[in-house]
Amino acid sequence: MNNVKTILLTALLLIAGKTYADNLVVPNISLDAGETKTLEIELVNPDKQYTGFQFDLVLPEGVSVAKDEYDDWDATLSRSPKNKHTFEVSSVGSNTYRFLAFNTSNIEFSEQSGTIVSISLVASTDATGGAQTATVKSIVLTAADASELKPSDIDFTITLPEAEPAITITARSYSRAYGEANPTFEYDVTGGTLTGTPTLTCSATTSSDVGEYNIVVTQGSVTNSNVTYVNGTLTITKATPTVTAPTAIEGTLTYSGTAQNLVNAGSTTGGEIQYALSAGGTYSTAIPQGIDAGNYTIYYKVVGGTNYNDVAEAGPVSKSIAKKALTITADAKSKVYGADDPALTYTSSGLVEGDAITGVLTRTEGENVGEYDITQGTLTAGDNYSISYAGAKLSISQKEATLAWSSTEFTYNGLEQKPTATVSNLVGNDQCTVTVSGATNAGDHTSTASALSNANYKLPEVKTQAFTIAKAPLTISCGTYTMRKGEALPTFIAEYSEFVNGENESVLATAPTLTTGATSESSRGDYDVVVAGAEAANYDIAYQNGKLTILENYTAGDGVVIEQGSDGYYVLTVDEGNGVPSVDINTAVLDAMLNANGGEFEVAELNYTRELDAPSGGTGDATIDGSVAKLYTTCLAEAPTTAANAKYYTLDAANSTTLTFIEVNSPEANTPYLVAVTSGSDLNESQNVTNVTLKKEADNSTEKDGFAFKGTLTGLSNGQAAAAGAYILQIGNVWGKVTTTHTNAYIPPFRAYIVATSASAPAILNGNLGDDTTGVQNIRTVDLNGTERWYDLNGKRIQKPTKGINLQNGRKIVVK
Repeated sequence: MNNVKTILLTALLLIAGKTYADNLVVPNISLDAGETKTLEIELVNPDKQYTGFQFDLVLPEGVSVAKDEYDDWDATLSRSPKNKHTFEVSSVGSNTYRFLAFNTSNIEFSEQSGTIVSISLVASTDATGGAQTATVKSIVLTAADASELKPSDIDFTITLPEAEPAITITARSYSRAYGEANPTFEYDVTGGTLTGTPTLTCSATTSSDVGEYNIVVTQGSVTNSNVTYVNGTLTITKATPTVTAPTAIEGTLTYSGTAQNLVNAGSTTGGEIQYALSAGGTYSTAIPQGIDAGNYTIYYKVVGGTNYNDVAEAGPVSKSIAKKALTITADAKSKVYGADDPALTYTSSGLVEGDAITGVLTRTEGENVGEYDITQGTLTAGDNYSISYAGAKLSISQKEATLAWSSTEFTYNGLEQKPTATVSNLVGNDQCTVTVSGATNAGDHTSTASALSNANYKLPEVKTQAFTIAKAPLTISCGTYTMRKGEALPTFIAEYSEFVNGENESVLATAPTLTTGATSESSRGDYDVVVAGAEAANYDIAYQNGKLTILENYTAGDGVVIEQGSDGYYVLTVDEGNGVPSVDINTAVLDAMLNANGGEFEVAELNYTRELDAPSGGTGDATIDGSVAKLYTTCLAEAPTTAANAKYYTLDAANSTTLTFIEVNSPEANTPYLVAVTSGSDLNESQNVTNVTLKKEADNSTEKDGFAFKGTLTGLSNGQAAAAGAYILQIGNVWGKVTTTHTNAYIPPFRAYIVATSASAPAILNGNLGDDTTGVQNIRTVDLNGTERWYDLNGKRIQKPTKGINLQNGRKIVVK
């Protein structure tokens, strides 16, 4: 529908209209408060027939367009043939309504003149104000030829009821004293002429308390409709009482131990009379009484309370009472040393019934065993008595100490042992010791306590304590032994732990036996070495069997021993120490294991040792931070232990000709490194690892700029290294590519190598450490063509080994 409106109004605005003398006629209308009437707006158009219109109706305050039963604005389009027009009413602002009628087929309203719109107007229930102006504005009449007429705004009158003048009736305010009658209440009128008489009432009576009460004004017979009623106030004030003063009692009062009135009561006509025993003292309505002997002075006043004024303090009125004799005799008492003093008690005679003796008896100071005088202390019956005191004694006897026995369970240690008897139940910081007996050997014993050291205490009747010395634990074990099948059984030796006090196996009554079910011809596997049969008086013996492992020899290559244990794991030993020639590993065995286990296999035990020599200062040494070093590659199954004279590097960057390595502080397991040894001798890479997984290629490779730095835990043969495109470290910190032309070039276990991802990589790569080009050192003295290099003991290169000691690949080789 909004789109239709937009099309119609746009069309009206785009087409130039003609002006005609036509107009709307809006009649005046009268509305009573709450009344609804119909406003009929006529269309007068003798010369032109119209197809649509729009105008805004602005209504005065209190008048609005009514709503029908469907909650729509109650207005009707009066002339539209067969209801072809769309008629809409909407609220467009405060008391402003927009009326719109149109159709998209330019159908004209039926007839030229007459009522065009009927609108229901409603006045609010309190609408007043007389003649009010309403306006029909923003009028647009549209003809079929798209011409439009915009008549001037039309003002018309809506007449509402006239407002009645406001009248205020105000009750006057009054004041009176408590007990008086109410005055005659009157009122004042402002704002207009009052018709009738209002009613004035007040809840206060002659007995009403002091305070303020409303004088309520109500309509009464008043007939005016616009009336405001304002209440007044009746204020009741306090009255002044009449007082008769108290009088003194004639004669002299004598102390009898009972309370006696000190004055004759006074009286008052209002409030209450109160008495005190001193000026400005504490007042009470009770007549003052005296019990104790002495002189008294009485004062009085009146407290008016709620409805009467106070009467100021007056007086005084004065009388006296004599003291009575009282005898107090202390009771004898006793206690145990360290206990609290008993309550010190006494008997008395001469005390008047109802009186009390206050205070406490005291005694002479002292807490040790003995007798102490009980004295009167602070006992008193007050000023009404004169006391005569007879004393007694407090006796303190010995306290029975408590023996707390502890540590009654002991283990044999070769020395005398006994329970600890702690003297408890002592007083304050008292000290007291006791001697107890003990024993040395294992068994059940009894300890006896002797005299206490403090005279204020005595021993309890039970002075003994049973205790036990248990045998000391002793473990006899046998270690782990290994033999080859066919060898003689080793000699098993018993091992002892936990002998006490320097004792040894000489204290055993019977020595242990160590036996095994295995023989020299037993099959490969683990066998228990059973430890049993030992006896000792003071030891509780536990046995820990040993283990004999029988191995079958299987050599997979010089320098590498691989054996399969009974648990299915392999035992692999790599030994690259001096005296072992550096020859190719039997890779067929390793490859078979790797292929059978998805490229990796587990070994139960790995023993690895490799010497990393410090530089000799000759040609080919590298300079690192001012220190001369030799370079090696490494990749270990567990993180290597770093040393002060060794640094570890990983690949940091690469280009088509040069590799750059950067130092790392904490080398990790299964990670390739370039290691530099700067000083010292006999530096070893040494690992003893159990249950470790060996792999052809380590986990943590480093890739930089088209080159990968990789490690191997099992080694690569010449064919495997060549197939991988591996580069190995050579003299001059250059990395040479392995080819099958030189079959002696291979990669041993626990080493690192470089692999290029580009097929066009050169045969030789230079190496840098950080920003510096290093010197020369090789991990294997093998030329790129696979030729092994040999040196004499002076480090001079020779063409071939001679008889005696030669150097090859950092090892001493003896040629006979």
